[in-house]
Amino acid sequence: MVKSEKKKGKEERTKRKVSRPAANFTELRSANVEKKKKGFAELRDDLFREAAKLVAEDPSQRIAILIKPPASESNVVMQSFGYPSAEGVVRQFLKDSAPPVPVTEDDDEEEDEDWCKYYWWEDEKLLNSKDPVEIMAAMEEMKKLQKQLEMYKSESKP
Repeated sequence: MVKSEKKKGKEERTKRKVSRPAANFTELRSANVEKKKKGFAELRDDLFREAAKLVAEDPSQRIAILIKPPASESNVVMQSFGYPSAEGVVRQFLKDSAPPVPVTEDDDEEEDEDWCKYYWWEDEKLLNSKDPVEIMAAMEEMKKLQKQLEMYKSESKP
């Protein structure tokens, strides 16, 4: 009888081992799916939160985030976040009609603008210059202007 009890105990143990992992597998699988759902939801929320922070820092920024959820959430096709709206940002991106970004002016640009306000031949420094390099450069520019004027005159004659 001792042998038969040992055999029964062994059979029961093997049955438990077979049935137990199968039950654990489905539990683990459902736990993994739940973790993935939680992980996706947390990542999505973190991404949306960071985008909101960026917009809060600089309200002139436009942002759109489009996310396709995992297949387990098949009832939702796409999730979006946008400022001012995801649809508006995407529409503007597709039209490529974004307004130009304003550029702050530097002192160098102001000097360049001052230089452009008059023609090079009106420059007092150049008129009073005794530097042969500057004078030769001015003469070359005058020759170019003269050639352009002659071409213009020949094109305008009937």
